Amino acid sequence: MRILVTSTYNYWGSFKPSDLRDPTSVAQIGGGETAMTNIARELAAAGHEVLVFYNTERAGNYDGVDWLPRSQFVPIITSLEHDILVSWDDPHACRYCDRAKAHVLAFQLNDTYVTVFDAVIDRYFHPSQWHADRYLGLYPEISK
Repeated sequence: MRILVTSTYNYWGSFKPSDLRDPTSVAQIGGGETAMTNIARELAAAGHEVLVFYNTERAGNYDGVDWLPRSQFVPIITSLEHDILVSWDDPHACRYCDRAKAHVLAFQLNDTYVTVFDAVIDRYFHPSQWHADRYLGLYPEISK
């Protein structure tokens, strides 16, 4: 499967995915970035083609995952056939006429904006059952 992953994270600036495993790295990497990177890596290890759109310090292939500049996100999702679009805490990524067969919104934060985007989101991923229960309480329109 071809899986495209994106987020608008950039709270701590850019980093290289290899910084997560480098004990000498001074890059500051948050929990959302860490989760996104690790899940992308595991999806690639499971045999999927994974492209991550993020303003990383250096574009390239890390652990089988192709990291591309966020500026290439819209041109590629609207022209490249892909099976799944996973957006990390950014429902706005689902507003384009992309080529995905399924759209997943992964929540890492404690609050988000859903509203009309729920109509185009096929699945929600939460970091814990507590998060899932909280979101269902806050956003009863989320039923997936």
